Amino acid sequence: MDFEKKHAAWCKRINKRIPDLANRVFNLRGKGYKGCGFHYALEKDLGSVIRSLNNYDNPNSFEFSMMCVTEVLATSLFQRVAQIEKELLTSSKKELI
Repeated sequence: MDFEKKHAAWCKRINKRIPDLANRVFNLRGKGYKGCGFHYALEKDLGSVIRSLNNYDNPNSFEFSMMCVTEVLATSLFQRVAQIEKELLTSSKKELI
C-alpha cells in the first residue's frame, strides 16, 4: 500500500510535466539526430506514458509490475528526449565553429 501512495504521488508530479514533454517531443519532428528514423517511437511512447499515468479506472494499473513499468517508461522517455536535445545542441554548436 505504501508503494501505491508513492506511485500515485509520483504520477501527479509527472503528469504536471507531460505538456512540456509533449512539446519537446513534437519539436523534434523533422530534425536530424542519431536514431531520428525512429522518431515516431518517441511519439508512441509519449502516448503510452500518458495512457499509463491516467489509467485510474483499470485495476491492473495498480499492480506492482504495472506501476514499475509506468515509471521506467516515463523516466526513459524523459532521458531519451534530454539526450537528443543535448545531441542537437552540441551538433549546432559545432556547425558554428
